[in-house]
Amino acid sequence: MKEKTNKKSKGTQKKNVKNKGNHSKNFKLKMITGIVIVIIVFVGVPLFNYYVVPKNVNTSVFVTSGMSLNQIRDTMGFKNKTLNKLYDAVMLGRDRVDMGYYEFSSKESFISLTYKLTHPSADRIMLTFPEGYSVAQIEQLLVSKGILTSDEFEEALSNVKDFPYPTPGGNFEGYMFPSTYGFYKSEPPQDVVETFLQEFISLYPPTKYADKETLYKQLIVASIVQKEVNQNSAMPTVAGLFYNRLNTGMRLQSDATVTYATGDQTLNLTKTDLSSSSPYNTYRVSGLPPTPICNPGKVAISAAIHPESTNYFYFLTTSNGSVIYATTYNEQLANEAEYLGK
Repeated sequence: MKEKTNKKSKGTQKKNVKNKGNHSKNFKLKMITGIVIVIIVFVGVPLFNYYVVPKNVNTSVFVTSGMSLNQIRDTMGFKNKTLNKLYDAVMLGRDRVDMGYYEFSSKESFISLTYKLTHPSADRIMLTFPEGYSVAQIEQLLVSKGILTSDEFEEALSNVKDFPYPTPGGNFEGYMFPSTYGFYKSEPPQDVVETFLQEFISLYPPTKYADKETLYKQLIVASIVQKEVNQNSAMPTVAGLFYNRLNTGMRLQSDATVTYATGDQTLNLTKTDLSSSSPYNTYRVSGLPPTPICNPGKVAISAAIHPESTNYFYFLTTSNGSVIYATTYNEQLANEAEYLGK
């Protein structure tokens, strides 16, 4: 009988120990639950307010290339970058915004603002402006898509204030940076024009290019290079070649500058064209033309800023697009005979 009692006593003890363990686990669970509730109250509610409750924000922003979603929201007034990134990682999985001008309500929630930036309206028209387009060609494309009228475009350009670089006679050739932009048909014409100019300024800020006259001359060279050659790899060499001509007093003799004056993009120059007194006729006028002749892209601008040093003074482009160089005029004539059949 004693043995049975002992066995029963031992079983009861084990059960009591087990119950104590369960009570301990339940207590820990309650403690964890309480902590979670506290975190939700003290962290979740502020997060909710931050993301959902509308707040005063800047009502407009120019989105330029290289701007991240975080940077855009920072300029709009939402400055908690850690929470921004957390939201994007969980909800979006991307960080891409189309370039262009955006408008928002004066009271905008974080979530609605983010959605508008990453999900452009169906009314937003995406247009690509190729490298080498002139201001006139950009205007034509905008007008053809119903973004604005010619009068609105020209008035908007004339109303540009405080542009940091030279614009002789109000000429903005070279500054309307070629890229893909999004526009609304209801967008103010001034904002359409500023979209191009803001992109240029973001890529070539005045703080970095303090010598504005030098940059303008490089931009003119870049525009000629952009129109003269199609191969990106050839652009630094051709830029250096043009500088060689300028430095020795030789005329640029660029067909592209003449066609800018005539408006004929076919490059079918006549004797009258080549003998004209236009300041863009670099067959007769020494030095650079007064303004860029198009809006060059990054590669051409980089080539003009960082040209390749060579002894070349002449070049030609073959039928397959290859660029052939020459140091002397006789070498150029030989190249023309070999590659162009002249």
